[in-house]
Amino acid sequence: ALALGMFGWSAAIVYVNAYILDDLCPLPATITAVQQFACFIVAYICTHFLQMTRPLDISWRIYVKWLVPLAATFAVYLWAGNLSYVYLAPGYIQMLKPVAGPIIYGLSVINDPSLLSKYKALNFLIVFGSVALTASTSDDDASTHALRGVLCILAASVANAVYAVGLQVIQARDFEEVRFNPLTTMLYVMPCSAVFLFGIAAVTEWTPVDALSGCVASLPWWLLLLDCACSVGFNLTMLRFIGTLSAVNYALYSLLKDIALLTIAFLFFSEELYASRIEGWAVTICGCCVWHCVEIKILRRVRVVLHAIDATPARWRGDAGPSP
Repeated sequence: ALALGMFGWSAAIVYVNAYILDDLCPLPATITAVQQFACFIVAYICTHFLQMTRPLDISWRIYVKWLVPLAATFAVYLWAGNLSYVYLAPGYIQMLKPVAGPIIYGLSVINDPSLLSKYKALNFLIVFGSVALTASTSDDDASTHALRGVLCILAASVANAVYAVGLQVIQARDFEEVRFNPLTTMLYVMPCSAVFLFGIAAVTEWTPVDALSGCVASLPWWLLLLDCACSVGFNLTMLRFIGTLSAVNYALYSLLKDIALLTIAFLFFSEELYASRIEGWAVTICGCCVWHCVEIKILRRVRVVLHAIDATPARWRGDAGPSP
């Protein structure tokens, strides 16, 4: 359910952003800052007025050590990712985004060494290698204009990897004696991210005085509201997905999401689809299936062991009750 929700919100925000940035308001940092501020407002209302969750007692040390760097990397990820729509087609961008996968895997191994194994690393590299090959076979224009878009995607991918693993860390049960959930993460990370984005926008986008006024005049309020709603839905789903599963699973599911978005681009937006891409997709899907089959087998073994422990008589375990 989380994977389907993440795909739906992601598809909505990808094409709404592409339409706004291409035809109405080519100011990615400004649009993204407004999105983050809207996420903060929604989280504030849900926390303080609707009382769907409780605010956290966070020290300045935690805020400076964890939340400020996360907000900065998230700002870079969103700004660079949205800026790429100015230079490249949405379908081609989806083919480049999985570059973040191996980086997410490496950072996850550093955070949780139990993930490291030769089999998993080889499987992961095969999956993302197939995506890289299919992206490299595209006939997209290799001009300076397109090169800027590729550099934006690479910067966004690195920032996305750091952000995804950081989200997994702060939503862990043993993190600094506080427990973040999707709403509290939005409440404390998004305003700081919006500040970074407004700073980027002031430096890079507001220099021509008429740029911002022209954007305000051409962008309908209802379309901006729709864009903010898509951003809120995507962020909530993504945060819940990473907190429930892991950053590595988020990277793998993102591959399938990107394949689906490319198919939509081919069917409805006249983007070209090459045979090499279909071959790469087949390898990608097989690799994801193998990965998750192994994960399911591991979970089944763990359940068998836990069931055997619970079935052991208490006097044999040396305690008076069931095991934790």
